[in-house]
Amino acid sequence: MGEIASWALGVLLGAFYPRPFRSRVSAVCFIGVMFSLGSGVTLASGEWAESPALILVDVGQIGLAALIAAFFRPYLVARLGPGINTLRRRLAGVI
Repeated sequence: MGEIASWALGVLLGAFYPRPFRSRVSAVCFIGVMFSLGSGVTLASGEWAESPALILVDVGQIGLAALIAAFFRPYLVARLGPGINTLRRRLAGVI
């Protein structure tokens, strides 16, 4: 369950944070969110009891999924049209 949550959170992070390394502040924020999500998934799934080093695995999965999603986001926006940007604006207003 933890692996699916890691990949799903990584895809969502990459979709809503499309250019994570455009500035130093942006990169630090992206890495901070990535580490907090990874440690949260590890704690929630109970993997922390097995080995604390599994945080690095979950952080890596979230980072990889986020970078893949950020890479494919421009293609999906062009393919799906303006509907995804409208959805993104609505979700940003709710959160």
